[in-house]
Amino acid sequence: MRISFLAPFGQCKKQTVSRRLLPLARAMAARGHDVELLIPPWDCRHEAGRAQRVAGVRVRWLALGPGARGAYPRLAGRLTRAVQEFAPDVLVVSKGLGYAGRAMSAWLGRGGRALLDVDDLEDERGWGARRNWLLRRALVRQEQRLAQRATGVITASRFLADDWAARHSGQRFLYLPNGLARATERVRVEENGRVALLFTRGNDVDVRRLARVWRAVAEQVADAELWVVGDWPDAPARLPRTTVWGWLEGAALAHVLGGAALCFFLPENTPLLRAKSPARLLDCLARGLPVATLDVGEYGALARAAGAVAAGSEAELASQMAMLLQSPELRGILSRRVWRGAEALSWSGRAAALDGWLESILS
Repeated sequence: MRISFLAPFGQCKKQTVSRRLLPLARAMAARGHDVELLIPPWDCRHEAGRAQRVAGVRVRWLALGPGARGAYPRLAGRLTRAVQEFAPDVLVVSKGLGYAGRAMSAWLGRGGRALLDVDDLEDERGWGARRNWLLRRALVRQEQRLAQRATGVITASRFLADDWAARHSGQRFLYLPNGLARATERVRVEENGRVALLFTRGNDVDVRRLARVWRAVAEQVADAELWVVGDWPDAPARLPRTTVWGWLEGAALAHVLGGAALCFFLPENTPLLRAKSPARLLDCLARGLPVATLDVGEYGALARAAGAVAAGSEAELASQMAMLLQSPELRGILSRRVWRGAEALSWSGRAAALDGWLESILS
C-alpha cells in the first residue's frame, strides 16, 4: 500500500513529527508499505527544500517560496501537488490545521481517501485557549469539517476518541496512542541512588503540587534526590536536594535517565492533559524505569499497560515513590516488569493496529 503522511509543521520547534509521525511512518514502512512523509516547514525555514530517506521512508520538506511570519501563499498548493504526485492509497494528515488541512481537503475533493490523526485538543479547552478567538474558531472549524469528510479518524487518547465520537457519531475511529522504541538494555535501577526524576516541559505540572509531593517524599526518605529534566524555565530549583538539568537530548539524556531510581509525573486533571499521549512517560518505560504517576488520562493508561504505577491522590503517589526509593529490590522487580510490558507499547505494535484497521476500512 502507498501511504502518504502529512505533517502540520516542521521539526525545529515542536515534536509531533519526530515523536509521532516519523516513528509511525517508519514502522509502516517496515511492514512493507511504500511510505512518504511530507513536511511543510513554515515555522522552520532552514528545513525547507530538503529530502532524504529515513529507515525506508521518503521524507520531504517542501520549499516555502516567498512569504514571511508563517504566511506562504504557495505552500498549500505545493503540498497538494506533492500528494497528487505520490498518489497514495491513503493520506494520513496530522491535526488537519492550516496548510496540511487545505491539502487534505483538496485530496478528498479529488476522491482520495484520507485519515485525520488527532493528538491534541485544539478548542478553547486546550491549545485554543492560547489563541485569539478568530484564529481558534477558524482552526476548529477546519478540523471539524475535515473530520466529517475523512475516511476515518485516528486519536492519540481515549479522551479524544470519546470526545470526537460524541460529535461525529457516524465516523470510524481508531485509538492509537504514541508508541516507544525499547532501549537496548534496561536501566539497573536497583543499583542507582535514591533519585526521583521528573521529566517535563513544565506545561503539565503545578509547582505547588510538585512542592507538596516532593516534601512528602523527602520527609519519608531523608537522602532522596529530585532531578528535573526538560525545557522548563521556571523549574523550582529551591526544593530540598533538587538538581535542575534543563533540556537534554541524545547521550546526555540517556545518561541522566540511566542514573535515576524512578520517574514520576504530576499531570493536572484538565482536558488538555487528558487528551495528550505523553511521550516522555513512554521514554521512561522504554528504558525499564519504574514510573509513578497520577492517574490522569493516558498517563495512567500507558503506565498501567506496561505494569507501572498509577496513583489516585498526591498522598498515594508520594507513598509509592518513597517505598520505591527505599527498596532497591522492589524497584528492581517493577523495573523488570515494566521492561517486559513496554514491548506491548512499541511502534511496531501501533503500526500493526493501524495496518489492520486500514485493511478493514479501505477494503
